This record gives sequence, C-alpha cells and structure tokens, in this order.
Amino acid sequence: MSDEGAGVRCIERLSRFPVPEDVELYDGGTAAMDLLDVISGREKIFILDAVHGGDEPGMIYRFRPEDIKTEQKIDISFHQMGLMEILNLAKYHDALPKDIIIYGIQPGSMAPGFELTPAVDKAVNRVVEMMKAELDIK
Repeated sequence: MSDEGAGVRCIERLSRFPVPEDVELYDGGTAAMDLLDVISGREKIFILDAVHGGDEPGMIYRFRPEDIKTEQKIDISFHQMGLMEILNLAKYHDALPKDIIIYGIQPGSMAPGFELTPAVDKAVNRVVEMMKAELDIK
C-alpha cells in the first residue's frame, strides 16, 4: 500500500550497509504475531514503520512506546493485532525488550502500489542515516 511500505524500505536500504555483529535486521511485514518471538528477550529494538501522526507526508517521528497512550482492546483478533498490542502482549509475558525506540514516517498515499511518494522516499533516506548514526554504521 504505497507509503505504508516505509518501514520495509528502511530495512532494505539499511541492509546495504555492514551492520555490527550484534545487530539483526528483520522485516516484520504484516505478520504481527511473529514479532513476539523476534523481540522476546532482546535488550534493545528499533522499530521502523509508517506512523499516522497527522502531519505532512514525510514527517519523521522518534519516540518510545511509553510516549503514546493507547486504549486497551479486549476483542482483538490475532490477525488484526497492531504494534502496540504486540508490545503489550510481550510485556504481559515478561518478554518486552528493555529499550524500544520507534522511528515513524508519516505516509502520504495509501493507494495500492509499491512505490513511495517523493516526500516519504526522502524521509526513508533520512531515517536510514539516523539509524546508521544510532548503530555506528560507517
């Protein structure tokens, strides 16, 4: 869905660089429940994704889960779980990473397709540079 692929594009571009041995890149795609196993027991994770924050397309957000407020949902279907539900489930199972940083990019287009809009494409490049700095990638 066009700009919804911002996180995937970040991972694709970041994977072009040699990452430190203790860093693993993972494309979570749409398999939310699989993320529970991936994040369990990790010290630190970065999540790169499209985030609907209401700003101009391409706006970059950097935040931690505790910075946002979510409503607890009781009637959740496992195939419709979002990121915050997965993090809450990990917390419930005492498997939540100690440090979670989320980079989000405001999407502009949700139309079917694989191409990013120009503003989001530029934001993806900026997030990759920010991640390279965070991970000390040359």
